[in-house]
Amino acid sequence: MLKRFANGSSRDVPEILIGDETWIYHYDPETKRMSKEWVEEDAPPPTKVRRARSVGKQMWAVFSDLVGLSKLLLSRIERLLLLTGILSVPTQSRHSN
Repeated sequence: MLKRFANGSSRDVPEILIGDETWIYHYDPETKRMSKEWVEEDAPPPTKVRRARSVGKQMWAVFSDLVGLSKLLLSRIERLLLLTGILSVPTQSRHSN
């Protein structure tokens, strides 16, 4: 991102002191009704051994300046790759909505 605005086309970039990014995974939680099972009266409750696969993930990038938290960018990974110049052509989303 800093390389993209190196020519001074943005006044906000020189004010950025620190930035960080992380993946945020999101899930479709199972409702109580969906997880109900019939068990015998004296039988122990069933055990869930496997977590459901995540529905999707998003890249969060947070930038801070002298004042504090200044910008919060939430976007899909394809958008982030386009902004950083790693990807030049938009790709199709893996998740159909």
